[in-house]
Amino acid sequence: MDATRVLVVIYLLCTSVMFVLCTLFTSEVKLPQGTLKGVKLGGYNAYLGIPYASVPKRFHEPGPAPTWTNTFYATDGSIKCSQTLAMLKIAVGREDCLVANIYTPNEIRPSNLLPVMVFIHGGGFYFGSNTNLLYDGKYLVKKGVIVVTINYRLGAFGFLCLNDTEVTGNMGLKDQVAALKWINQNIESFGGDPNSVTLIGESAGATSVHYLSLSESSKGLFKRIILESGSILIPISFEENPLDKAILLASRLGYNLTDQNEILKVLQYADEKDIVKASDTNKKNNNGESFIFQPCSENTEKSKNPFITISPRNLLNSFQLDPNIEVIIGFNDKEGVMFAGEFKSMDLDNLEKNLTKIIPRNLRFQNQNEITELVKGIRKLYFEDKPITRASYDGLINYFSDSIIIYPSIETTHYFLKANATVYNYIFKYDSIRNLNKFVSGLPLTPGANHADELFYIFDPIFYKFLPNLPKDEKMIDAMTSSWTNFARTGNPSTTNVNWVKSERNKLNFLSLGNEIKLTSLPFEERISFWREVYRKYAAY
Repeated sequence: MDATRVLVVIYLLCTSVMFVLCTLFTSEVKLPQGTLKGVKLGGYNAYLGIPYASVPKRFHEPGPAPTWTNTFYATDGSIKCSQTLAMLKIAVGREDCLVANIYTPNEIRPSNLLPVMVFIHGGGFYFGSNTNLLYDGKYLVKKGVIVVTINYRLGAFGFLCLNDTEVTGNMGLKDQVAALKWINQNIESFGGDPNSVTLIGESAGATSVHYLSLSESSKGLFKRIILESGSILIPISFEENPLDKAILLASRLGYNLTDQNEILKVLQYADEKDIVKASDTNKKNNNGESFIFQPCSENTEKSKNPFITISPRNLLNSFQLDPNIEVIIGFNDKEGVMFAGEFKSMDLDNLEKNLTKIIPRNLRFQNQNEITELVKGIRKLYFEDKPITRASYDGLINYFSDSIIIYPSIETTHYFLKANATVYNYIFKYDSIRNLNKFVSGLPLTPGANHADELFYIFDPIFYKFLPNLPKDEKMIDAMTSSWTNFARTGNPSTTNVNWVKSERNKLNFLSLGNEIKLTSLPFEERISFWREVYRKYAAY
């Protein structure tokens, strides 16, 4: 049984355990939708599966939040939007999935409203959820904040773009706006301050948060943002040719169509699980291939509420960012473990013969000579001009780390600083048993922090609830949650132990979160300079 199957079994067992344990209900909370109760979890409360909007029609904008007459028991933290379950290729979830989980201290005090931290999960805009089994907000709540985690529609259901129809795309991002509006109107009932909201996003969730910070539709709904390993400059942040992807999905369902209205008609009536399965992408040995659906530029004449109308770089260059916005942005030192781990050693030969297939998809070339020149540079910098073999994993990890996450994060930092935003940078390097994503990757023994490993020093997943934390892990949990909540409270993430210095245009300062927590300068300068020049020449969007 592989690691993914083990996690699924643990997930199902833990779901049953949580159901048995969740027998102590909170006092009633009154909302315009109706009255609800959550569950007491020892030191904090959880209100799970609260509907913040509805899905009245597939592929369309979110509708109003549902209402109820009897008491709603908010105890189901397992709701997912339609997606494929990990590597098992099983279609799970549901279309009507727009729910929030809220974590609060035991006592709600309307007279002492607390800062609110809203988490938007990652997953390539294709999988993931706000499940309490991964994103339990206990550690943050203990530092005196309210935590909200949200679902949003994924894959075709959230990001089908047919610009000649009323389905112009980005419904998953519009779900997020609906969630923020609901939070703004209702969070006081849970003891949260609607005027002190900080967004946290990881990976595609960080891309979402970055988009939200550049959108008129979400203005005034949050004050600060935290971008963990993502921004609108990562390769999966945007789809240039969304019609091609819609045609591909229709063809996988057995229809040879190019007319957008005909495609929409087919997809509106197709079976939900068939759409999920037909949207899947095999990323084994092919990390250059993204999932089918991403955010897109909308037709302003067809869309009722366009969310994105131009490409990411054009958006960054044209949008007047609020100069008062405060930002934490960072990445992990070995982001690429997850991506390199998709390549088994026997398949590295194929990569050696065709390195072009992992070139970032947001680059465009005029001729083959430009591609050849880039591949030559990649081979020299990451593989020392040697053949790609089992001994090449370190180079492959660094390549994916830089091209997918690290360089885009640095470039995004410069855009924020250019707009006079207050920016704090970090690099997460800590390596321990709580690095959950690395454990289930193909390279679990690699030193350092994989993509998403930092999350479980902020949240308390079910996998670790029955194990005592190591003292050094407790130290990292305390350091990160103290900085993150101080930032949510004041805009400054410094703690009594660390004075986290903000970055300047001519000098980026990083808080290094490793066995030692200390201030440092820009890491990986040679590698970042390489990608800066590559994007200067070849950036497509």
